[in-house]
Amino acid sequence: MIDTIQHIRNTGKTEADSNFLYSPVRDENGIHFDSRNYHNNDLPADADANGAFNIARKGLIMDSHIKQCIKDGKKDKDLDLFVSDEEWDLWLLDKEKWNEKLSIFASRSAKEKQERKRSK
Repeated sequence: MIDTIQHIRNTGKTEADSNFLYSPVRDENGIHFDSRNYHNNDLPADADANGAFNIARKGLIMDSHIKQCIKDGKKDKDLDLFVSDEEWDLWLLDKEKWNEKLSIFASRSAKEKQERKRSK
């Protein structure tokens, strides 16, 4: 059930229904985003383009992790390239707050230290 609710990338049987995005989230008018109905350069054209775009954006985050690790003088083994859902959401919604937490996101030891604090 949850897979169906979260399903956004679709492939249909006809050329018109091939490779489109259909969002399970409705806008303020109750309408779901469907890439087949939009021909706007500011919105994703198809599922493949949207996927590639977001993979590239995660690559930018990973690059920031590397630069932060170097800036903090951390060892390579401490570098954490994983982009959590929490980090992804923060990066999308509030770059300033994301920058404040970047040292933690980029470091395995900083994440472990933060987890120990949370569990107390």
